Amino acid sequence: MSGRNAKKNYYDNGIHIFWLDEAEPEYAEYNFENYRYFMGTALQVGNIYPQMYSRPDFRELLIRWFQWGCFCPVMRLHGDRRPSSAVYRKDGSISLFTGSDNEVWSFGAEAYEILVKYIKLRELLRPYTRSLMQDAHENGAPVMRPMFFEFPEDQESWLLKDQYMFGPDMLVAPIMEAKAVSRRVYLPAGAEWTALHSGKKFLGGNHIIAEALLDVIPVFIKNNTHPEFIGGI
Repeated sequence: MSGRNAKKNYYDNGIHIFWLDEAEPEYAEYNFENYRYFMGTALQVGNIYPQMYSRPDFRELLIRWFQWGCFCPVMRLHGDRRPSSAVYRKDGSISLFTGSDNEVWSFGAEAYEILVKYIKLRELLRPYTRSLMQDAHENGAPVMRPMFFEFPEDQESWLLKDQYMFGPDMLVAPIMEAKAVSRRVYLPAGAEWTALHSGKKFLGGNHIIAEALLDVIPVFIKNNTHPEFIGGI
């Protein structure tokens, strides 16, 4: 429910207090000075947590996680969305709990369109991903590789903490900041790199500012090894 609808249907009709159940952090120890968040300690910001929690920015986070998941060994929507309800056996005992809707169409039209695009891309990547799994099984090479794994002679590659190689041919630079529409990416020397979403080519050995609108995660193909993927996002 949007803030506008909540005001019209509740606040304007005299309901001025809301209890957002289960929207606050749960504490094992009630020593609030020891619980710290990005904005401060629990003593300083604990009471505004439900306000921040109820805003729609989680959809952006979901999309960014989903994009990143496309270039991980396992990609799936997982979790327990509340409220949940019990499923009973014929004898009356509880079989399991089932949560609220968690399908890709459950998060709004804009998110749905982007999530479906990455599901299709993951399917397009299936042969490549299977080859990485086989390599991991037979030779121990990780599916997600630090940059220095593929480029040990490139000194800059040893310093990078927020980008990686998905196998030997795909450089992935996840979006780590809220509201970001671009990010800095290092493209290792000795290769030509092609942006997966646009087909634009870059020479290695340089930092670039990569476009990262909400529907784009910066991914680059090394030396045109997989032209069939270009434009996939």
